[in-house]
Amino acid sequence: MFSERLKNERKLHHYTQEFVAQKIGVTRAAYSAYESGKRQPNFEILKCIAQILNISIDYLLENSNQKRYRNMVSTQKSDLGAMAEELLLEINKNQETDFWGEPASKRQKAYLQAAIETALKLSKTNPK
Repeated sequence: MFSERLKNERKLHHYTQEFVAQKIGVTRAAYSAYESGKRQPNFEILKCIAQILNISIDYLLENSNQKRYRNMVSTQKSDLGAMAEELLLEINKNQETDFWGEPASKRQKAYLQAAIETALKLSKTNPK
């Protein structure tokens, strides 16, 4: 459901409703209504939300499970640690996941999970 995906994505980014509302130019109450399913954003606001959360509009509208919004010229700063932790969460949810365009096996997921966890541990112990 749109409202659930919207809320989950906002929380994954550790954004408040107030922050997203300010960025898209609506009141916090209006944004809250999007998350509760009481209102639907217009297309321009939907585009802004997708850009802020770095996800595709199709994913938000449940037309696709392809989550990432691919933008060659991004004005947002990427947080690689947050992206890695988000990827770990998705792997742990055990949802259908692709690996190079093909369904991922349990073994591939386990290897990827171990690699990401190791990289995160190493980066936290020796940040430079």
